[in-house]
Amino acid sequence: MIYDLDKKKFSEKLIEFNKTYYGKCIFVICYSLFIILFLTVIINFLFKLSSIELMFKLLILCLISFVVGSYGFYKELRIFVNKKDNH
Repeated sequence: MIYDLDKKKFSEKLIEFNKTYYGKCIFVICYSLFIILFLTVIINFLFKLSSIELMFKLLILCLISFVVGSYGFYKELRIFVNKKDNH
């Protein structure tokens, strides 16, 4: 179980997961919306393309997409670790 791992073992499992093709695909799927929104916020901030209200809404969407993406990524990591430990 992923929750029983210490910091070193967790890091090893995370690196092992990230080296797999499946882990790379899950990372892209889970964090692509966050990355796009974050880059949009940065571009809007640098070039002042939108109002402060819109920037605030984009930042909130950015935060929500990060939380949801992290949930999905670590859910898949947990499943990966459980399957690896059971075999």
